[in-house]
Amino acid sequence: YSTFDEWYSFIENPRSKVRVLASLDENSITNAGSVKWKMGDHPVIWCQEIDGTRSFYTVFGHTAEAFQNKIVIEHIKNAINWTARRIK
Repeated sequence: YSTFDEWYSFIENPRSKVRVLASLDENSITNAGSVKWKMGDHPVIWCQEIDGTRSFYTVFGHTAEAFQNKIVIEHIKNAINWTARRIK
């Protein structure tokens, strides 16, 4: 999947604390400016459940163009439904 969006470079990899649903190949990033991508394994979508409370994170949605993409819209809709326990 190829897209244009704003990507975050994290100080720490969250993989050990969350359920990672998608990762980014840092070698595929172009036009990163002065950012040094150094995690290698770079989660971009994850969820977790702590004490019965669900949360979800996604990198998608920083641009108006993202919300023109049917894949992104479906992705965010499903995330909201999962978090609200409308789907398993």
